[in-house]
Amino acid sequence: MSDSLLFAPGTAATADAVGDAAFAQAMLDVEAAWVHAQADLGLAPAEAADTVARAAVVGSLDLAAIGVEAENGANALIPLLAQLRGAVTAADPAADRAVRFVHRGLTSQDVIDTALVLLLRRAADTTLADAEAVAAHLRDLAVEHRDTAMVGRTLAQHAVPYTFGLKAATWLQGVDTAVAVLRERTDRLPVQCGGASGTLAAVGTVVAGTGVTPLDLAGRFAARLGLRPAAPWHTARLPLVEAADAFALLADALGKLATDVVLLSRPEIAELAEPAAPGRGGSSAMPQKRNPVLSVLIRRTALTVPQLVAQLHLAAALADDERPDGAWHSEWPALASLLRLVPSAAASAAELTGGLVVHADRMLATLTDACPGVLSERITAVATPLLRDDQRSDAGDGGSAKERLTAMIAQADGAGAAGGGASATAHLRAQLRSAIPQDALDDAALEDLLDPTRYLGSAGAFVDAIVADSAAAAGRRADNAVTRGTAEEHS
Repeated sequence: MSDSLLFAPGTAATADAVGDAAFAQAMLDVEAAWVHAQADLGLAPAEAADTVARAAVVGSLDLAAIGVEAENGANALIPLLAQLRGAVTAADPAADRAVRFVHRGLTSQDVIDTALVLLLRRAADTTLADAEAVAAHLRDLAVEHRDTAMVGRTLAQHAVPYTFGLKAATWLQGVDTAVAVLRERTDRLPVQCGGASGTLAAVGTVVAGTGVTPLDLAGRFAARLGLRPAAPWHTARLPLVEAADAFALLADALGKLATDVVLLSRPEIAELAEPAAPGRGGSSAMPQKRNPVLSVLIRRTALTVPQLVAQLHLAAALADDERPDGAWHSEWPALASLLRLVPSAAASAAELTGGLVVHADRMLATLTDACPGVLSERITAVATPLLRDDQRSDAGDGGSAKERLTAMIAQADGAGAAGGGASATAHLRAQLRSAIPQDALDDAALEDLLDPTRYLGSAGAFVDAIVADSAAAAGRRADNAVTRGTAEEHS
């Protein structure tokens, strides 16, 4: 995806996090960490590590030149490294003491892969913060609207009574699952450290005679970056693919939420509305419109992400030999777009759910208008045994009790076509009252039978369970975050 915001509305807040400057700084951070790791183990002077760290600042680079020169080596690290070495030499000209420790023993893929992992982790942190806010908002909505009755829709048609609380809780389940997976996978992201072909042979030369092993240095390098030490994965791309899949899970969950909001905010339904904001949702030609732009942008992400992740899967499957020729390179634009789109969708979803307008009165009106059809399942189950097969309707039609009851409901729907659900329900009430004796179904029971808010099944219990599980999971994640922070402070 282009860095231009014109091609990616809604990503202004995330563009810098995965743009050229961010990628270059991540590579510089990796190079600096490598020299610091050498210094930690006595393989380089601490002064050299400090000199490299001071020089490893993206503001000192000519990114435009790096972009042009990257074509010569098929990656940006080669020209970036040349500029970094120049900056280190300029800062420490005496016998180039520091520059000789830069990049020694590494290969381009070690640095680029590790830089991508850093970008991925940073994007995940931002995304997870917003996703946690989404989950909190959804818990609030589910509790507030636990018993807010509405029409349940299946295959785009009215089905049975439902609750908005359960709809919000269903959204919550998807978000919570995605959050758990994304957190777990990003917490175990590995460093890439293998050298030219994954054997660390050059690093063996670096540490020869020091008592330090190549794995010691690789482990210290990982610790410096807060990453998991791991065997080289130059052509075993599952770490990136698994993390990308986790981002896609969140995009799926948010896409479901946004799709429902778009549908339920249609003027003819008008059960939901996005939060209003100055200048948002307008049309260039139709000033009366209030477009659900937050949901539109979230859906854009949900529709785009699967192809991006598919590219990463394809690259993983076709990563040949010990270093790939093209498959690796095809990952970068897909990953950059993924890390730009999903965090922006999470931010949009946090705003959307935090200010979602729920028109409970409209939901109830739609449900009432859909009666008695949406109660046909219940009416059939309750009333059929109360109709004797030898009974006939006033019209003299025959058929089984179930067939006659189905006909009654159809007649009521027809009678209510002009007068709405209340008229249809009144028509069916009269038919049932005539057909079923009081001792089998008294007036109070008949009213209960025809009340859509009395046929919500276990919706409330499901909401309670989902919200409780979500709150408990959020608490555990918060505790784990504190533990991680404390561990990092002492590492």
